[in-house]
Amino acid sequence: MVSSPFDYVAVASYEEAVRQLRDHGDDAKVLAGGQS
Repeated sequence: MVSSPFDYVAVASYEEAVRQLRDHGDDAKVLAGGQS
């Protein structure tokens, strides 16, 4: 399975993650782990 194109943002803190989620609204998703 191939994923759709997306922009990846690596954050360094919880606060930065919350800010990114807030700034990008419903388009933002949290990605954790790997993809096989």
